[in-house]
Amino acid sequence: MLLKGYRITEILPCIVNPEWIRMKTELSDDVGEVLPYLNAQLKHATYNAKMQSLTFRFKEGQMLVTIFPQAINLAQVPTKEEGERALNELRGLINGTWERRE
Repeated sequence: MLLKGYRITEILPCIVNPEWIRMKTELSDDVGEVLPYLNAQLKHATYNAKMQSLTFRFKEGQMLVTIFPQAINLAQVPTKEEGERALNELRGLINGTWERRE
């Protein structure tokens, strides 16, 4: 298991829609090595090797996700609960991709 957990550090109003939120998290583990594998797996993802970040749409294109080696930022999140569900799904996606990397 590459990523054991995360901690939500900030919840802010969304810039695009004031009824939504943005969430910033710190990761318990460095996930930088999995980013190129996720990029290969996810359609329409953008990997920036220099910045070590991966950005893509999640949850049927609704949420905007940016993964860094030690953080995940979510934007356009309808509720905190939906953001937490998305973070748990992303943890599963990261760990599953890491396990299948070979």
